[in-house]
Amino acid sequence: KLLFAKFWIAFIVLLLGCYYYLGCVYQDIGDIVGATDAFLKALNINPQVINDTERLTMIYENLAECYQSQGFYDKAMEMYRISYKTNINHNEEKNILFSLQGIGEVFMYQHQWDSAAYYYNEIIEKSRAIGDSSWISIGISNLAHVYYNQKKYPEAYHTALKSIHNNNEDKDVLHSVRSVPFQSNAHRVLRNVSRWHFCRHLRTW
Repeated sequence: KLLFAKFWIAFIVLLLGCYYYLGCVYQDIGDIVGATDAFLKALNINPQVINDTERLTMIYENLAECYQSQGFYDKAMEMYRISYKTNINHNEEKNILFSLQGIGEVFMYQHQWDSAAYYYNEIIEKSRAIGDSSWISIGISNLAHVYYNQKKYPEAYHTALKSIHNNNEDKDVLHSVRSVPFQSNAHRVLRNVSRWHFCRHLRTW
């Protein structure tokens, strides 16, 4: 019985992984409906037996992204909050930041700037607590986006520069942005910072 139980759990983990990767492939080719279906099938396998919080929360977060891209913000928020709660329960300090990032993004899409800023400040605070400078910069960059969308261009500009300084980014970029008007400059700085953060924080399973 013990051997069968181990085999069954291993099979479930494998099947869950297959559905997860299938969902990722569908996402990559732009088939959001197919991706949503695959991620839901992964969660319906009985995720309670999976002793891997990161795998489970990644499924919730990818599913949230699918809902978000379709404008189903309530469902997206629900998935991100489940991910957040799961990470809290398992004391996954680093993975909590991904959940907070997702919650903040949903608020951004809904133009709820104050709520988005709250969660981005949470990212900054928790990142400082664990000493992760890269995530501190992500939180600061997110906060700059909030200011930019509120048309607070000077605040967006200076906040984006804080993100660059925090990571000791390309000094040529820092030199070139200082003499450009706030609005166009903030947009360029934010675009470059976001691209760098995205590339650095791609997660693989």
